[in-house]
Amino acid sequence: GDLTHRLLNPRFGLEREYEAVVEGHVDEDALRRRLADGVATSDGTFKADLLWAVEEADWVGPSSGGGDEYDFEEDEDEDEDEGDDAEDDFGGGGAAAEVDGHDDRGDRDLSAAGSGESTAHSRLRVVVREGKYRMVRRVLFNAGAPVVELHRVRYGGVELGGLERGALRHATAAEEEWAKALMQRRDVGG
Repeated sequence: GDLTHRLLNPRFGLEREYEAVVEGHVDEDALRRRLADGVATSDGTFKADLLWAVEEADWVGPSSGGGDEYDFEEDEDEDEDEGDDAEDDFGGGGAAAEVDGHDDRGDRDLSAAGSGESTAHSRLRVVVREGKYRMVRRVLFNAGAPVVELHRVRYGGVELGGLERGALRHATAAEEEWAKALMQRRDVGG
């Protein structure tokens, strides 16, 4: 009811923190400025806070075999625009966004993403305050850092830690207090 509304409504500006692996080596200062200034997508311009970025020298894509592989397609917020089933990875509505390994809004070759090839990658943490469908992927792509792996690590005052996909756990006392405080808030942000 009311708690769900406050968790999902962009008016409350709850932070969602993600860890991503992106193609290429990231210029941390340049990406931080670009995200802070706002990145245009087909749904509008969105800002994000880059917390850190490091090079991943030996990262190999998720299709490299072995073990249970995480389905990164479903790990991002779908708070808004849930009914837009035709939306693709890059924010278009219905039209194919990728043609022969190239994005239709740019020249970047996407054919190696997730192919299991060992290429230059960076790992980064980013915080957003809105949950548009696939927004983190689209913002990072349009900022020049295509996502190949994405995990949500925090939602407001709830740290997800090593929680397995589909797993549940009881809220900690601190998380319950955070939720109670959220219910009392009349302001936005934070």
